[in-house]
Amino acid sequence: MSEYQTTQPLPHMSPPHKPSEPHPPWVPPEKKPAWPTVIGVISIVFAGWGLVCAPLFIVINLLNPRIIDSAPEWYGTYVIIHAFFGILLAVIHLIGGITLLKRRPASMTLLLTYACLAVVSGLIACVITFITAGSMPAAFQAGRRVGAFVGLLFGMAYPVFLLIWFSRTKIKQQVRQW
Repeated sequence: MSEYQTTQPLPHMSPPHKPSEPHPPWVPPEKKPAWPTVIGVISIVFAGWGLVCAPLFIVINLLNPRIIDSAPEWYGTYVIIHAFFGILLAVIHLIGGITLLKRRPASMTLLLTYACLAVVSGLIACVITFITAGSMPAAFQAGRRVGAFVGLLFGMAYPVFLLIWFSRTKIKQQVRQW
């Protein structure tokens, strides 16, 4: 036997297993579901997009003379209120996404609040766009109406997904365990 070999196990090694003893059952570590990370990241990205787009909504609508001159008098006030509400929604969405990444129970409440308010806001924006399109020049009318409908479809997809996702019993149970 060389000087480096020993019959005794080293202190940092487990003792040799005797063949007559059964192996303890191997229990895999509990795997955390991936959905909080996926939905959290998507929410953060969409919230960032909302924080950029809401101020642009003001710029595009209030600085374009063709829109302002042909829109009803109250349209400028609506644009400002809608943009600030959009910023508020984006902040709620951002905080909801971050807390979801951290797996905090409050994330579900924040994201459901965002989703409900986003659906209401989107429906109001679609109706207002249809109302104001009638006072716009003919070249704008069809584009605004089509844009409102397409915007409603795409704008509602993620909030409706969140409403459906967080209404599932399995998801509610997972969130309660955080």
